[in-house]
Formats: sequence, structure tokens, C-alpha cells
Amino acid sequence: MNEAPIGNIGRMSTNPSWLTVTFTPGLSPIHHGCIAEIALGGHLSQRLVERRGGGWFPIEPEYETQLDASQLEMLQGVVASIDFERLASRLRLTSICDASCLAIEWHPPDAPSKKVDGPILHYGRGYHDFKQTFEPAQRFWKLVYSFLPHKFTNRF
Repeated sequence: MNEAPIGNIGRMSTNPSWLTVTFTPGLSPIHHGCIAEIALGGHLSQRLVERRGGGWFPIEPEYETQLDASQLEMLQGVVASIDFERLASRLRLTSICDASCLAIEWHPPDAPSKKVDGPILHYGRGYHDFKQTFEPAQRFWKLVYSFLPHKFTNRF
């Protein structure tokens, strides 16, 4: 069965997002997905979604918080350390089914947008170029997760 992508449930805010991060669970004990949008001014919106009948549906309520300047600076540093092109090329070579996926969309104000999507969290330190390829994106997700107003699992 083909299901609709999690990102098709619509934008949460009218503010243009600087970062959009989407977590999609694979076959795991986590039953919900998460979409987080962060505006350049620090406004963070979080929506949980659940899979039902081959599609993704929002769960109320939507959560919001305001990040401070130091948190935004940390995010900027970590997202800038991700080599989006290298990571995307590594993910194109994978054939992992049913793994949790992470999509990162970055819209820097003075550069072209960057996006990567795939089983980023699946790779561990044993992967031959983990430090250069996967570690920055995993570090980024852990930081984003630490800022979420609603922690939907204790797995991260």
C-alpha cells in the first residue's frame, strides 16, 4: 500500500520556515511522526501525526515555543555542519526498508535551500564515513528534539 508522505498534511504557521524537520517512524515502538517548523525569529511549531489507513493525520493540539538567540545560534552551527549533498548521495545508495526516516529542509536567507530525506538515524559509528556524513545530521536531530515543546518518545 502506498501511503501519503507525512509532509503533505500542510504548513503549521504563516511564518516562512527557516528549518523544517520531519521524523517518520519505521517499524518501531514509536507510533507517531513529528513535524517541527522553526522560523528565523525562533518561533518553533510542532505537530504530531499518526498513521491511519495509509495516510498521516494530525493529532491535536499543536505545540509551540520560542527559541532564544543562543538556541538559534546552536541550531545554525549544527545545520551548517551537515554536508547535504554528501548525505543525500549516501542515502541514495541505501535500500533500508522500514527504518525511521528524517527529513531536513533548510532555507538559509542568503543561499539556496537544502533538503535531505532518508534513514539518517539508522547509521551508527561503524559506518565507514559516519563522522563526516551521518553524525552531523544525527547531532542536529538530537538538538532539535531537545528543543521540542512535546517530547513524543524517550528514545532520542
